[in-house]
Amino acid sequence: MPSTVIAGVDVVSIPGLTIKEFHGGVSTKDSTLSAVHETITVEPGSGSSSTNNPWRCPEFTEYILMIRGEAHVEYGDGEKATIIVAAGSGIYLPKGCRVRVNYPGAAEHIAICLPAFSPDTEHPEPPEGATSATLAHRIQNYLDLSPTLFPSVDVVKAPTLTITEYF
Repeated sequence: MPSTVIAGVDVVSIPGLTIKEFHGGVSTKDSTLSAVHETITVEPGSGSSSTNNPWRCPEFTEYILMIRGEAHVEYGDGEKATIIVAAGSGIYLPKGCRVRVNYPGAAEHIAICLPAFSPDTEHPEPPEGATSATLAHRIQNYLDLSPTLFPSVDVVKAPTLTITEYF
């Protein structure tokens, strides 16, 4: 039997950034997975935290499905690389992957994390040149993992219905 309908809960609501959680630790009190709808409305050069995010090495797997705009996903140690995720594409970020996701302009996406996102398991790195236990944790647990970009595929296309698969 399906669960009850869950209203999204604003977990972040600041100028330029809204994150609404539909499943996860805040909205359903279930840490199995989290599903959020994130909207970035601040343009580049504004100093928004969405356009200059820190590096992180999370303890969860993350799937990002871009609805509007694009995400620039940087990853790796030493030789860093960037994947541009355009609207209509999705990206898989494996658990333990050192990654930084930034948005060069207004954007909208769905993020699904397994297990659920938690600030305690995200492990953001301190600013350049700083040291901390978080950075030591990332180095100790770093696996040579890379994100994988997936184009979306319309699996059903009818006059009144389109079903798009991202992964």
